[in-house]
Parts: sequence; C-alpha cells; structure tokens
Amino acid sequence: MQTSDLRATRIVVTEGDLPGLVASVIASEETVRADPLAGDAPVLWCPSARSLRAVRAHGRALGLRVLSADPPIATGVQPGERENHLLLQAGATALRHACPTIVWPVVPQGPAPDSPAPVEAIANIVNRATLMSRLVSLDAGQAGIPEVRVETPFVDLSDAQLADLACDVGARFEDCWWWADDSGAASVERARWGPLLPVPG
Repeated sequence: MQTSDLRATRIVVTEGDLPGLVASVIASEETVRADPLAGDAPVLWCPSARSLRAVRAHGRALGLRVLSADPPIATGVQPGERENHLLLQAGATALRHACPTIVWPVVPQGPAPDSPAPVEAIANIVNRATLMSRLVSLDAGQAGIPEVRVETPFVDLSDAQLADLACDVGARFEDCWWWADDSGAASVERARWGPLLPVPG
C-alpha cells in the first residue's frame, strides 16, 4: 500500500456542521503542541460536496489541511448505507496518510434538546465505528501503523451539551454550512441548533 508524504495524527470527519466544527477546533489545539518540523498534524476530511466550501474555510481559520471524499458521499441514500460509505472512505484516507485515528463527531438527535439519543441509536453508532475500525485495521500494517481506530467523542451528548461545548471552545457556529444557506436541509439544521446557540454580536 502506497502512503502519502502527508502523515496525519488524526483525521476529523466534518461536514461543516456544528459537531464537525467543534471537533475541528479541538483538533486544531493539537497543532499548537505539535513539532512544526515533524510534518504531522490533524487533517479535516469532508465527505460532502455541499459543505466543502465551509470546511475549507474552517481549515484556513484553524490552520488545518482539508481533504475531501472522491467521489463525495451521496446525501440521498439510507442513513446506514451512507455511514458505511463514509467510514470506508475515511478509513482508506487514514491508511493513505498513515493515520491511526479517525474522529467521527456524530451526535444522534435525542427526543429533546437536553436529552441524549436513545441507547439503541448510540449503540448502533458505536458498533458501526468499532466494526469499521476492525475492518480498516486489517490493512494498517501495510500503512506502517498498528491499527486505525474510529472514535465517536460526542455520541452520548445531547444537543444542548454539544452546543455548550461549542461555546466553551469558542467555535464560530455562524461559520457552519447551514447558517446562511437557504436550502431545506439547512433549515432543518438551523431549527435543531439555532435555539441552543447565542446570537453572534
């Protein structure tokens, strides 16, 4: 397996949404502690053509390189199918860049903003991440790394907790792809996150 000259310490899957932005900001803190001569750094990976422009802006603001899925992951398929494609492509990207960690900052929606998702939904995401870790890790040795691990750091947070975390880390939530977008999908995102976030000054 041929690996890239760019070695990533972690790959953050981000669709330019609030969870992806928060994970990107947290990852950017790693660059402050990194050795600039080592060449290793976190990388943002965008699976969606719709949000690539926003993710590139996040990368510029945070000093992180941005990679994108090729081809982009379709948005009109069943959720489980899309998640499988997303993680497989993210895993292939991790192997190319000898990256041992994929951060998948998914936040399944709960019954209320201050309630986490049902246990079954959380378990489904964790199981999918675990299985994909094992599958991709079969080829990790050829990439020169012991394994590839898919992390889901926000999976058990409620929407309100994620919004609080966004404020704590100083995420510019108005930079999310849906903030000024007039599509139906953007309206759904604004309805979910808008009431939980302070209006920017």
